[in-house]
Amino acid sequence: MPYLLVCFLWNISLAQSQNQYHMTHQLDPIYLKDSIALDHQVTFEQSGAGTKLVRFQIRVTNLGDQPIPSFRNVSDRSEFLQLLVNNQNTFDMNITNGIGPDHKHFLYKGESDTFSTAWTLEPPHYTTPIAVTWQYFERRASTVMVDLVQRKIVE
Repeated sequence: MPYLLVCFLWNISLAQSQNQYHMTHQLDPIYLKDSIALDHQVTFEQSGAGTKLVRFQIRVTNLGDQPIPSFRNVSDRSEFLQLLVNNQNTFDMNITNGIGPDHKHFLYKGESDTFSTAWTLEPPHYTTPIAVTWQYFERRASTVMVDLVQRKIVE
């Protein structure tokens, strides 16, 4: 009998988490626009080995009442987050790879999460300034023009 009770409670818990996860897939575009804030920044760094890097960081904040996926779970990050350069998905491997919990983690009202990835700048892949932005669900952050040769943000 205790085994059946554990199975029953586990099935209820699983059904609730699936409903919560399913709910995030059906976020209204108006909700995405008004209830999710995206902030990002670009920084230039130098690693300990003298390698020059450009780091792209995104922060998502949930301003609304519906939970949204965080960046902790790799499959959620892979599904909902994109780094765009000149309006094209870069398919950055750091978004789709990594270690993290294999259970869903949500951000509730007022909570935020950050994610960053870095590229090596030796030699620069782009010789002209590039337009960089992040996309979370269908919502895009503001675009930043980045000169990888001069290692600066273009105003």
